Amino acid sequence: MTPIPSPIPNPPFANIANVVPPPPQDPPTIDDVIRAKVYAQRALVAELYPDQIDDATIAGALVYQDSILAASSAGAAAPPWFGDAMKQALEPIEKALDDVKQRCRQLNTRLNDIDARFDTNALVNDFYDTELQPHVRRWTPFVAVPFPDGKLPADDLTTPTPLTDANIILQLHHDELQAYCDGYYPQQGYGNGQRQPTTEALCQAIGCAPV
Repeated sequence: MTPIPSPIPNPPFANIANVVPPPPQDPPTIDDVIRAKVYAQRALVAELYPDQIDDATIAGALVYQDSILAASSAGAAAPPWFGDAMKQALEPIEKALDDVKQRCRQLNTRLNDIDARFDTNALVNDFYDTELQPHVRRWTPFVAVPFPDGKLPADDLTTPTPLTDANIILQLHHDELQAYCDGYYPQQGYGNGQRQPTTEALCQAIGCAPV
């Protein structure tokens, strides 16, 4: 007789370890079958999130589910009540998992929409500052270009000065200049503390010509 398997998540993708079912009975009970089904479903839900689970863990969960189903039958036909009992027990679980999947899809759609809006807003403001601002500055306010994460410089206490043109950038003290550069070029170490390349990078970020 084939030994009853035990589910083991594949490190480091062990995010579903908290729902790993306990060792099954031999032969598996209906509770063991349900737990194996839930374990496999949760692995599939984890797949919807980036970098949360790998293919080996998903495959292991599905193989475990199938092994428990096969071991529970032991080659014999299931009793008449088994199908209805299984369906009834799994209905609320599957509905909850379907709701989670739907919410994940909605969340991904919203995040993609937000990213698109940020990108569009940055491009529009950059074009405005580059093409229109020099000609209409007396009548219209300067439009701030957001950082790549969508935040406006004014939202950060380290970058309070509106960058209206290159002359303003030249007047920034060292710490504020570097703070702006870190905001527009995160984790790039742009300028490496040197003032000239840093000011040129900021001019490029807000769409104005360097001086």
